[in-house]
Amino acid sequence: MPLLFWLGFCRNTTENYFTHTTVENFLHIPIDYYVKVGFKGFVEGVDEIGGVDVDVPFDFWEKNIYDHNKHINFTKGPMHLDGEQALAYVRMRKRDPRGDFGRNDRQRQVIEAALSQVKSANTLFKVDELSDIVGKNIETNLMPSEIYALEKQYSNIKSTSKSFTLDTTQGHGSDEYINNIYYYAPDPNYVQQITNALRKQLELGPYDDSTSNADTTMSTTNTQ
Repeated sequence: MPLLFWLGFCRNTTENYFTHTTVENFLHIPIDYYVKVGFKGFVEGVDEIGGVDVDVPFDFWEKNIYDHNKHINFTKGPMHLDGEQALAYVRMRKRDPRGDFGRNDRQRQVIEAALSQVKSANTLFKVDELSDIVGKNIETNLMPSEIYALEKQYSNIKSTSKSFTLDTTQGHGSDEYINNIYYYAPDPNYVQQITNALRKQLELGPYDDSTSNADTTMSTTNTQ
């Protein structure tokens, strides 16, 4: 849920607490780890791995965050993006017919493209450069050994995992305005389906009120 990141996903802060608990309470699953990437680190990281390849869904433009007088243009079809282009690609929302949900799809697309690029032979020789960028621009509660263990365990996650998405095109929710602020209200029954599917992958039982405290205790223990 990328929209939650505006809260400031930082460890040991009030904002991190609210972000963390919001996701846990919404999906009823324990959240143990987080990663926060700044714009500068995102741009430098994409440039360091040689850019990313994406399939642009439609023609659009977005302002360059470093120069609002400059437009970055995107053309429908395959494109290779450098860091600044990739940042504009994942930030654009107002010109997307699907709004935030279209932006979420593009963010996921860039993440998958970056992971694929990181595994390439050319990038493997840039470990020191990437580590320097990570150290300066990324905040996480993962230890280096845990990051390595996760990479080893889930190196083939793209081909074996299932993606769970709050699909807004199939009548699974509604648009609402409260005090002139837009909200998307997902259908609780549909959210419950996703919750139970995620909990099954995490080897947890189906959610009900009696399991809530146990999940929260598990998450708190794992993040200490």
